[in-house]
Amino acid sequence: MIITREVDYALRIIRSLHKENKKSANDISKEESIPKNFLYKVTKKLQKGGVLEISRGSQGGYTLIKDIKKLNILDIVTVLGDEIFINECLESGYKCDNNRGICKLHKEFSDIQKTLEDQLSRKSLAEILK
Repeated sequence: MIITREVDYALRIIRSLHKENKKSANDISKEESIPKNFLYKVTKKLQKGGVLEISRGSQGGYTLIKDIKKLNILDIVTVLGDEIFINECLESGYKCDNNRGICKLHKEFSDIQKTLEDQLSRKSLAEILK
């Protein structure tokens, strides 16, 4: 699956923070129906990817630091470290069992892959969330 649960949760977290820039884990979890254990895991990855900032303490919470006008769905998939290949033969270093070089199926899969990537990156999150 291309849009994993983790990607879905990340997009929901961004949606929540887009409405009100600083929120607690409890608020986001309740508002977006995200289990806290997943919320913590996903927000750590978003922090590492430079999308949000985490502040600790009683006044802490999560804050978007990346402009959503400059983010798209493909960016979020990438930040989370997910692969979006529609077929394993498109992955770097894949060895085909047929040993026939690049076949016509590979060419077709490549075209579909390019279309998928184009679609995931065609709109910013700001455009999607407006």
